[in-house]
Amino acid sequence: MGSNRVLKTHGRFYNVLVVRSDRPWCALWLLLPALGMGALIGRFFRWAIDAITDVILHDYFSALL
Repeated sequence: MGSNRVLKTHGRFYNVLVVRSDRPWCALWLLLPALGMGALIGRFFRWAIDAITDVILHDYFSALL
């Protein structure tokens, strides 16, 4: 009985996944925004790390000189 309840609650999500896997372009449309957000977040972190290391290295070398 317990597994039947799990199938009833998760059946809708499973059906959505099966429908999406039958049409790969739907999965692509779902993945594109996630990839775009990942690229933006990665670009921001790269910019932040560059800025932080630039400040640290500049302060370090200016303290040495």
